[in-house]
Amino acid sequence: MLGEGWDSVAILVNDSIVFRIPKRPAVARQMANEVRVLDVIRPYVSVRIPLIEWIGQPHGRFTVSAVGYRKLTGTPLSAIPPGATRDDALRRVGCFLGELHGIPTSTLNDADVPRFRWTGDNSPDGSDGWETGLQAFMERIIADVVPLLDPSTGERVSDGIAAFLGEAQHFSFHPVLIHGDLSPEHILVDSETGEISVIDFGDSGIGDPAYDVGPELLPWYGCQVDESFRARQRFYRRLAPFHGVLHGLATGDVALVAEGLRQVVEEFGG
Repeated sequence: MLGEGWDSVAILVNDSIVFRIPKRPAVARQMANEVRVLDVIRPYVSVRIPLIEWIGQPHGRFTVSAVGYRKLTGTPLSAIPPGATRDDALRRVGCFLGELHGIPTSTLNDADVPRFRWTGDNSPDGSDGWETGLQAFMERIIADVVPLLDPSTGERVSDGIAAFLGEAQHFSFHPVLIHGDLSPEHILVDSETGEISVIDFGDSGIGDPAYDVGPELLPWYGCQVDESFRARQRFYRRLAPFHGVLHGLATGDVALVAEGLRQVVEEFGG
């Protein structure tokens, strides 16, 4: 047993092959999309990414029953202390994002790359676009999460959402292919060569480049940064706890809901 996340179980076979097994039919569809995304981006990126060599046959409502690839080794970025090694890793990741976000739109369209899917979006093809998907995500927060908060925190959340959605410039960016879940745990660093591996592309889709680019990556990001980029970047980071709350509510995970609410209060409380 290698690990278990919200969407899949990972098993390590013979210390060399990783198999990921989807928990729900929607995740199986995402895995099928992930295979397509990895094939599309491979010629464009300079980091190591998974090469899917095994695809489990459909089973019931599951489009694929598993995917498998040769294990990519390295130390998670989250475990690397500040210093030259970490700085070099951040530089490489910033370059990777520039490469990923720079893939031509025509290439993405030809490959029918999916749109980014927000937590709670169970539609077969995802939303019609980033703004539509974000609006629906905000509506789920207002309907399902705000009632669980104290009135003052809930009001600040609602006001923050209204203020962001009310700014037209927040939706004037050029959509690109984003990783969608570029946490430090999904970035592996080879301690000897400094080479980077990026894993877990299950959330990849067309969306806002600011969603991928954390503040510490911005100095090395190779693509254009528009006027509202940093404001969008900060807003998306503040949304992080809501993903946990909504997923916990959908799956009945009481502990995940409680932890997510604690983080929301920490972020939006007085």
